[in-house]
Amino acid sequence: MIPVLANLFPPGGFAEFSRYNIQLEKERINAGGWMKAGPCRPPYQSAPANYLEGAAKAGAGWAELTKKLIDGNL
Repeated sequence: MIPVLANLFPPGGFAEFSRYNIQLEKERINAGGWMKAGPCRPPYQSAPANYLEGAAKAGAGWAELTKKLIDGNL
C-alpha cells in the first residue's frame, strides 16, 4: 500500500473501511483540496472521528505528494 494512503484505512482493514467508505472518501477528497465533495447524504452521515482524521491525513498527504511531484522534488 502507498504509505500516504495508510491513514485512510481504519483498524479492521477493508471490512471496516467498507462500512464508512463514502464518508472517508469525501473527507479525503476535501482535505486533499482538489474538489469540494459536499456533505454526505443519509444514511452515510456519520463515521468515527478517528476514522475521519485518518482520511483527512491521507488527503493532505496525497496533496503534499502531488505538490512535490509537480515541483520536481521527488
